[in-house]
Amino acid sequence: MYVFSRALMRYRLLIGAAIFCSLISPAFASERTGDWENASSQSVVVSDLISQADLPTAITLEQAFQIADQSNRDIEQAVISIRQAEAALREQQADYQPTVTVSAGGDYSFPILSDSDDSDSLDGGIDLSYTLLDFGRREAAVNISSAELQVSELNLQITRQTVRLDIATLYYELQNAVETVRISQAAVANSERNLRDTELREEVGAGTRYDSLQAQTQLADDQVSLLSAQNDQAIAQRSLAQILGIGETTEVLSVEAIARRPVWSLSLEETLEQAYRTRAELSQQRLEQTIQQNTARLALAELSPELSLSTGYDFSNSLISTTSSVNSWQDGLSISLDMSWTLYDGGVARAQVEQANAAETIAVSELADQQDQIRLAIETAYLSVQSESEQIAAAEVGVVSAEEGLELARLRFQAGVGIQLEVLTAQSDLTDAQSTQAQAITAYNQSIVELERAISGL
Repeated sequence: MYVFSRALMRYRLLIGAAIFCSLISPAFASERTGDWENASSQSVVVSDLISQADLPTAITLEQAFQIADQSNRDIEQAVISIRQAEAALREQQADYQPTVTVSAGGDYSFPILSDSDDSDSLDGGIDLSYTLLDFGRREAAVNISSAELQVSELNLQITRQTVRLDIATLYYELQNAVETVRISQAAVANSERNLRDTELREEVGAGTRYDSLQAQTQLADDQVSLLSAQNDQAIAQRSLAQILGIGETTEVLSVEAIARRPVWSLSLEETLEQAYRTRAELSQQRLEQTIQQNTARLALAELSPELSLSTGYDFSNSLISTTSSVNSWQDGLSISLDMSWTLYDGGVARAQVEQANAAETIAVSELADQQDQIRLAIETAYLSVQSESEQIAAAEVGVVSAEEGLELARLRFQAGVGIQLEVLTAQSDLTDAQSTQAQAITAYNQSIVELERAISGL
């Protein structure tokens, strides 16, 4: 009796809390609406695709990817890094062009204590210099900058794929959360129906107060589960909105209904082979070797002679006196060939070569480690897909069985040959089976996108 009294008290507390929430909800809604309007008035520039006025109430996973491409901060920073690397490459390529310098100047002088005449002058010139031979300095520097640009471009690809993997994971978690809310709502509806049937049986003397209390307890538990599921959905919405970079639009963010993704068509070895061929991280490690090779080459080139050609035209015009027409004009064309050669640098270049060689060796080792990590990630995701696919099949059978079991338990109870506990147990079994199915589909879908990420397919 104590157990049922406690359950009844808990149920009454829940009803009281619901009434209290209904009383304060208008004020809260008004306050929340004000917050939303304030947030909307702020400058949030993403694109027409994700304008708050046009954001679809339900977005596909591909639409989520498109939104992130334009609004995710990590992707934006990776794009800026590419621009920086492009500028650095142009700087190094400019060394292949001649340098042109123009100079001009003039002065005026007048005596203060002496009797000398006033004078002024004008002079200027134009000079051109070009490096004829540098034994690979410029080429090595350009190669380094070019490789660094490719690394930045690959980094953008990696960043986009990583962000998309995170988005897909959160997207499927939100799908699962939405499905859990639906399952919880169905459980509440079933409990409400069961409570009505039980109370009617009690009124006509076919049931007991004990059955009604059990039904009330089950309803209260299902309502608590529904509230928890709704909270999980709100959190999942905000998490997805945050990584998309759309902020307060989480209030209108929803996703497509949960569904199983197509079966993975590649074998394990085919998946590994494609990953080794396309993964941007592996390309980055190979480029790192190129960078270090050219760094060593550049260091050695610093010890080689440099030959440059310079030519220029210079002129000067001097007026002896501002009161006379006597002036002096001079001009000339010059051509020079210069060579510079660092014969000794104290071992700096040799030390730089050794550093570059060591860094290249490390890059080779890191490439092997990266391949091992990729293989492990692919094998793990591949095995998970196989296992989760079997779990989905088993869960589907479980849902069908649980639905039939609940219907049979209700019929038995209505016919007077079953007990209330059978109905409650069957109802819980159905909720658990549906939740297990949703979780299995979610896990399967997440493993599929991990495989797609592994072969740079996102």
